[in-house]
Amino acid sequence: MDPGGRVGGGQPDPYKTAVIDTIVAQVQNIPGEDRCVLLLGYKDHMESMMNHCNPGLARRFRLSDAFHFEDFNDEELRKILDLKLKKQGIGATDEAKHVAVKILARERDRPNFGNAGAVENLISRAKEGEHKRRSQNGISNFDPNVVFFAPGL
Repeated sequence: MDPGGRVGGGQPDPYKTAVIDTIVAQVQNIPGEDRCVLLLGYKDHMESMMNHCNPGLARRFRLSDAFHFEDFNDEELRKILDLKLKKQGIGATDEAKHVAVKILARERDRPNFGNAGAVENLISRAKEGEHKRRSQNGISNFDPNVVFFAPGL
């Protein structure tokens, strides 16, 4: 489905259309109502949705009033990495963390970078790689020190 709510670029997705129509119907300028609706997404997807969905959506959520959040910098990504590793009980060397941040910095230059989600994905890939290595080598005990590996870095 594309951001405009179309499946395969053809027919509109009836579920997405119903959700958008419901949001438009519920978000009115009625005095005394205390309602907050946040629409979050990548800029190009949001613009496409606003331009191709219910026209009432664009009137109620003007893109000119939108907040734009910058991606996290390397230092912030390192802090997120440290927090996520600690929460999952995983250790990594400083060198591994340095490589992880380099990988994330490269990913940040691509469209639709996921910030903290990208950190989580990187950790998942590292855990999968560790599991494969252990399976291939017949090692059954778990070592929480996952190694981040990036060819060419």
